[in-house]
Amino acid sequence: MGDGAFLIRECQSSIGSFAIDCMLNGEPKHVQIKPKEVSGQLKYFVGGEQFDRLNDVIEFFKSTALSLKTTGPTTHNVILTEPVLQETYM
Repeated sequence: MGDGAFLIRECQSSIGSFAIDCMLNGEPKHVQIKPKEVSGQLKYFVGGEQFDRLNDVIEFFKSTALSLKTTGPTTHNVILTEPVLQETYM
């Protein structure tokens, strides 16, 4: 699996949230997707971006770089490339 291989999963540390697990330099990195009700509709937030559906999150980050934190203050940008099954990913 190369950089940008990803999966979307339920977040283990925040019930009701999701996470993008994305490969970077051979290691999985995690970005939280936070759901929030806005004007009576469920929206999903990643960084400063708002989305109507989880699929919209994926499509957006297939063409716009997702910032991933690594050790220290460093961040790296990666484009989502290929979805993978959770069994294959870990």
